[in-house]
Amino acid sequence: ITRQSSTIRDNLNALVKAYNDFQDSVKVLQDPSSKVDTYGGALQGDTLTRQIQSQVRSFFTENAKPAGQFIKAGRDVGLTLDRFGKLSLDENKLNQALSNHFDEVVTMFTANKNDKSLYGTSDAGLAGGAVRTLDQMLRSNNLIDQQTNNENRRITNYKSDLDKLQTQ
Repeated sequence: ITRQSSTIRDNLNALVKAYNDFQDSVKVLQDPSSKVDTYGGALQGDTLTRQIQSQVRSFFTENAKPAGQFIKAGRDVGLTLDRFGKLSLDENKLNQALSNHFDEVVTMFTANKNDKSLYGTSDAGLAGGAVRTLDQMLRSNNLIDQQTNNENRRITNYKSDLDKLQTQ
């Protein structure tokens, strides 16, 4: 039996691309001088966006639960963030981790469990913890939903104020 290290590497490269695409989108949304129509700068100064960005970044910087003796976090398998917030994968470090501590790599990402529940409280590894956190953010009555409702109320109030001004 051989390990499919190339599949793991491909999946991690896809994760790196998705994370960097997310960071690029956030940058456009927060940049007041963005040239992107409609959405460019739309979330300038928005604290919720920074909170989400920070939580997503923590998936790669904090130790996974459970952490192994040698493989504790994404950094130990070659995932690193540069000073601009871009994620990259050092494939040599990944190959070393897979060769020397394969079981710990699996545990760090998945807690070595299948079929983890979104509602469970047991350690779920980096991937399972990320899924739970993102699910929690996207549920109704959580961060994103509350912010959306607040902004929709502000828009309604602005429209009402605009109607009053036009009447005057």
